[in-house]
Amino acid sequence: MPETSNSARRPDPDKAIDVRNIALALDCSTLNRVALETAVNLAAATGADLRAVFIEDECLYSLAAMPFAREISFSGQRSRTFSSEQISLEIKRSADAARSAVSMVAARAQVKWAFDTTRGQLDDALARVGGTAEILALGSSRSRIGRVHSITSLRANMNHGSGVLVAPVAVDFPGGPVVAVISPGAEVGIVVKTAEKISSQSDRSHRFVIVSGNAAERAALHQGLLEAQASAAEVSFCDVNELPQVTRAVRLHAPGLVIADIDYAHLDDASSTERVSEAFGAPLILIQV
Repeated sequence: MPETSNSARRPDPDKAIDVRNIALALDCSTLNRVALETAVNLAAATGADLRAVFIEDECLYSLAAMPFAREISFSGQRSRTFSSEQISLEIKRSADAARSAVSMVAARAQVKWAFDTTRGQLDDALARVGGTAEILALGSSRSRIGRVHSITSLRANMNHGSGVLVAPVAVDFPGGPVVAVISPGAEVGIVVKTAEKISSQSDRSHRFVIVSGNAAERAALHQGLLEAQASAAEVSFCDVNELPQVTRAVRLHAPGLVIADIDYAHLDDASSTERVSEAFGAPLILIQV
């Protein structure tokens, strides 16, 4: 299994992330449907295989084993004991429903897929799932997966040269170009070549937005882009590294997918990744470099 920590060897900065496998992390939440459909659409566009993994959160079993665990109705007027057996049954039902949903959506898109279950602490399980693929797709931050797996944790557990696909609620997978945000501190070569690779795989054009408030820094980023790209692409500049201004610069390209470094300045937790993705109007791939 690939290493899943920042001790892993850094990737060649002249090579793109070759999206051959997309891992989709699922849990008992019903809020993962958008992530499922976006991951399947990305797999269909790039020719990648999809591996959906249903995570049985160990914390739920631990909670059910406590003697005071009870299920309480919304009104608070009724309650009943909550046993480990009941938890196991409910989780199995959720896993079966998730498998059916994956089967239906993947079959419709003619995507090769597999489905597994794993049990453990959520962060550890997500690190294992993410270590099996080039792209890890996460559901809404309102699901347990999204709430717990913060950007800080992703930075610690992701392989170098892999990415996280953020697909918030109400964002579809539009057919616009792949837009890569080149910001200070980014590994320009990997971001550029990954944008080129995914656009080629999905038969889309690609564009670049260079973000920096410093003229010399913008020039250096542009030079790095010119040296890294295999073919000429449209480049625009944003001289204010604030989300509203960057959003306007990105949305001018009507993106279908946005790529950025995971250390992008406006990302600090799971909810902010959704905020940025929603602002851009497209799913967001964050690259760990």
